[in-house]
Amino acid sequence: MSSILSFDETNRLEMDLRSMPYEDYFGEMLLTQEQVEERTDFARRMEDVVRNTLVLLLTQIQFGVEDSEFAEQYMADAYSRLVEPLATAPILDVSYIPEMTALYIASTLRRPEDPYTFSEDRIRYTSENEANSVFNREDFSLFGERGFGHKEWVTKMDGHERETHAEVNGTVIPIDEYFEVGGSLMLYPKDFSMAPSPEETVNCRCQVRYLR
Repeated sequence: MSSILSFDETNRLEMDLRSMPYEDYFGEMLLTQEQVEERTDFARRMEDVVRNTLVLLLTQIQFGVEDSEFAEQYMADAYSRLVEPLATAPILDVSYIPEMTALYIASTLRRPEDPYTFSEDRIRYTSENEANSVFNREDFSLFGERGFGHKEWVTKMDGHERETHAEVNGTVIPIDEYFEVGGSLMLYPKDFSMAPSPEETVNCRCQVRYLR
């Protein structure tokens, strides 16, 4: 059975690491230093949420008592508590959290024997892209309130991007219109308002640049 691995162990398995040091990951984006620090701090705290959830799932699997609903609720509650200080209505919509956690638990249980599933690399990868997602949502509300009229989809092009996300990279549209991403409609990356396909939302690391 797989176990949660340290980075040294992961490297010894010669896995292709998907995560990056947080300062590098956010530093490559169109962010101020303050925004980089804010997202880095959130990602570090999100690690505990993800790691504890995976430990719970691994324990359930090992003892043959899988309870996906309990794991989903545990992760959703922990994630919500982490986001709560940021969620000053109407700025940040947190209604996506239960759906995100359900998708994450389902994805984990589909591949329990894959070394990546319970690896520290996946924990960090999840944490950095969820931090990106949380603040993407906040930015959409803030820039709309500030009168920005357009937005540009920005895909992180590093060899791990989805083809459908690469296709929309650089697209500029009015701020209240939806991007069409692989047949799904989203106001911004990980916008669940139009029920996008999980294929376009899980582990998405894209962001939006807002334009006057």
